[in-house]
Amino acid sequence: MELQYRRLSQRQQQQPQLQRRQRQHLQRQQRQQLRRQQQRQEQQQPQRQQLRQQHPRRQQQPRQQQPRQLQQQRQRQQQQRRRQQLQRQVPNGCFYGKDKVQLINGETRSIESLRMGDPVWSISRDGNSLVEDEVIMMMHNEPNISTLFYTFKTIDGHEVSLTDRHNIPIFDQQDNKIKIKRSSLVTREHYLIMLNRKIKIANITLNNRIGYYSPLTLTGYLLVNNISISVFSDSYQVSSDTVQFVFLPIRLYYCLTRWIYGNNYRPFKEIKEGLHPIPQFYKDYQDKLRFLVKSPKYICSTIITMMLIKFIQTHALLK
Repeated sequence: MELQYRRLSQRQQQQPQLQRRQRQHLQRQQRQQLRRQQQRQEQQQPQRQQLRQQHPRRQQQPRQQQPRQLQQQRQRQQQQRRRQQLQRQVPNGCFYGKDKVQLINGETRSIESLRMGDPVWSISRDGNSLVEDEVIMMMHNEPNISTLFYTFKTIDGHEVSLTDRHNIPIFDQQDNKIKIKRSSLVTREHYLIMLNRKIKIANITLNNRIGYYSPLTLTGYLLVNNISISVFSDSYQVSSDTVQFVFLPIRLYYCLTRWIYGNNYRPFKEIKEGLHPIPQFYKDYQDKLRFLVKSPKYICSTIITMMLIKFIQTHALLK
């Protein structure tokens, strides 16, 4: 019995020592784990720094903002698409539909009422003589859309309204010659061209009006409210003479078919609203056409004619 008692007492005395050793062992293990973690972190720090340098925005911005960023990117993309659509729809060079033109028979008609084949007056480039002209087609009709117009009023009360990129012949007193300028660049120092005279601009105003139109004539000019105006704009990034040359196949086809089938024949389909497919073709291929213009004229006109014939056949624009 005494032996058993002694053994029990010895065990009881040894238990706290065992517990201490176990605790110490656990503490050592924890310390070793912490040291290993610290070493791993130290090894990973240069890699993280490199990633932060390569992708600073991703590291700086919290994850909660990512959905907002995606929404903003989508909104920007939608805005860009809308701008591209508006660039096609919004006029680059158009007339106000209520402005008047004179027909050869003496009748006065608003631009919105012009139709293919209408005989109209235009003025020669020097402004010294009237020219019998004819409307080939209405390139752009937008009767219900409002847009910004530059309204030029002369000292004798004549006025004309044009969109910002529409070309207009003016007389530059400093250079003493007639130039073609876009509407937004014309100032009160310039003179407008009327028959046998050059008239000073009294006032230029900007206002929104509903309805804009873009007729195409044989000469490339039109007499609007007794003022000589070009029918082209600078959206093609070339001169009005170059645009007139590029439209040569259209004029030739128009004149040829009218000569064969009579003056009542209308070779092109008329549209009631929107951009006509033929000027849309010129806009879509303007980079290629700008390159072709630099080549000899007979080569340029031949290639453009072939491109137009193929385009017209595929879209069935001829009657």
